[in-house]
Amino acid sequence: GVVSPDPYDRGSTYHKSSEVAKPNHYRVTLDKYNVDVELSALSRTGMLKFIFQGDETPSISISPNSDEGYGFVYIDVENQLVWGYNPAHRIYQGWGEEAGFSGYFAMVFSEPFTGYGTWNDGQVQQNGVEVKGDSTQVGAYVTFENAQEIIVKVGTSFTGMEGALLNLRSEMPDWDFGAIKEASAESWNKVLNKIKVKGDNDNTELFYTALYHSYLLPRVFNDVDGKYVGFAEDGNIYQSDHDYYVDFSMWDSYPDHCSS
Repeated sequence: GVVSPDPYDRGSTYHKSSEVAKPNHYRVTLDKYNVDVELSALSRTGMLKFIFQGDETPSISISPNSDEGYGFVYIDVENQLVWGYNPAHRIYQGWGEEAGFSGYFAMVFSEPFTGYGTWNDGQVQQNGVEVKGDSTQVGAYVTFENAQEIIVKVGTSFTGMEGALLNLRSEMPDWDFGAIKEASAESWNKVLNKIKVKGDNDNTELFYTALYHSYLLPRVFNDVDGKYVGFAEDGNIYQSDHDYYVDFSMWDSYPDHCSS
């Protein structure tokens, strides 16, 4: 349908009865659009499945999550690829200053998109292929013809767009959503089954929810080939022979881990 650059206007209500939330899988129905959405993820990649139930032309919006409004999106029409980045900014000493690296993403679709465009500060540019924020909120959209089910694969990286594509092709070479769900469940079960507890369902659920929260951070920072970017003023690319972890929690660990 009509693409809105306003995130509040673009948002949708949903009923809790349609929601499924598990470590390896999330599902919900967006009432405003009559669209069923599912997502699953691996270490550096995500897969989303959209099932469009209505009669309007399906469209998917991409909005970089840039806290300071300096996100970038590029639509590669020829290769049916959307990629972009979010410059990271400090939330520690030097609050708001550039952290010296960006989060990159690359997206591909199971069906060819036939329409596209961008927006910047609320202004939509039909057929626009590139947009960069200047303390403004930016985004892009793609539309599809004759497609009721669309799967989206997203690769992420902190080294660059090439790293995001490498991670995408390595972790998700196929379009099998069920296989990704199963692989993600296997990874989480391997971690959560390290501790066995006995008790009633409520207490068991509370314990494993807290254990799940405790594994959200730290997180893997390097690409599948071991490359990772330096922090702050560094900007160099380094090579590791093992997974390199970042985002070690220094405060609020107890309530984060124990809240359900």
